[in-house]
Amino acid sequence: MQTLELRSVQKSFGTTVAVADSNLTIAPGEFVSFLGPSGCGKTTTLRMIAGFEEPTAGQILLGGNDITHTPIHKRHIGMVFQSYALFPTMTVAENIGFGVKIAGADKHTVAARVADMLALIDMQNFATRYPHQLSGGQQQRVALARALANNPTMLLLDEPLSALDAKIRESLRREIRDIQQKLGITTVYVTHDQQEALTLSDRIVVMSQGRIEQIGTPAEIYRSPANPFVASFVGQVNLFEATVLSRTSVEYAGIEWDVALPVNAPIGSVVHCYVRPEGVSIRMGMNDGIEAVVERVEYLGMTTRTTLRVGSRMLVSEYVQGTESTHVTAGMTVTVLFTQKSVGCFG
Repeated sequence: MQTLELRSVQKSFGTTVAVADSNLTIAPGEFVSFLGPSGCGKTTTLRMIAGFEEPTAGQILLGGNDITHTPIHKRHIGMVFQSYALFPTMTVAENIGFGVKIAGADKHTVAARVADMLALIDMQNFATRYPHQLSGGQQQRVALARALANNPTMLLLDEPLSALDAKIRESLRREIRDIQQKLGITTVYVTHDQQEALTLSDRIVVMSQGRIEQIGTPAEIYRSPANPFVASFVGQVNLFEATVLSRTSVEYAGIEWDVALPVNAPIGSVVHCYVRPEGVSIRMGMNDGIEAVVERVEYLGMTTRTTLRVGSRMLVSEYVQGTESTHVTAGMTVTVLFTQKSVGCFG
């Protein structure tokens, strides 16, 4: 496996900038997800890595070799598409073995490789079926096996689970990660689904309007977002303004709160802050917190989500069943506390 590098990569379509000055290094065997809303540039970046699009500027290097202008078929990269892109007139075995056969392998090598791939995706009994005889999840497994059959240097996946229902997505998510770790293949995954990115990735690249907003591990992206966009796109979040009291505390709603990381702003200045719903604690019969009115209570199974009105603003709290907060109902007046060092600030 080889290192992938993007050096000041840009892509424009006429006057529209799709990707602006992207820099990234992906280590051998790493699983990196590009995460962002539609039109943010994540799929265009993937297509440039694959060779379907040429950058307007910058370089793409694989193993230290410049592949910016290398044809698709010479990059030795496996690709899995959202639409599966299986050949309808070929059986499962023929689909999986197609690339190996085209590469010039003899029939024994093709058969052996197909058998290995069928075992990898646990579909040994489906070799003679056609795509229309398979479920969506099975078709995507075949597409994955086909992409891996030629022992590619890197695997690229473009929103491969978006057409599947939630339960199948969760199952295939685990399978993709298990296969990736078993093979140790460098993988780039494009998704707009934050849960997919958080559960699959070694690192996440969050994009917006063609620009990389933040690169980090799932924990870093969730716990220490670089800006309000990342904070609001990755998970639920409460955003608010607070006054800096010191490097380690801010004032909000008349109360001093410790912050998770030092604040890089002058004392007395106003900064944008955030707290995740699990950091918002609801108490009854107390008067040393923020007074709030319960607007809505949503039962989510393992957890309950509560929307609270604080003056003209809303806060969202999410907590595990069985806590004191579980007993609140709409219309109640309660006390809100931010748990220890759950407040983060930008700047």
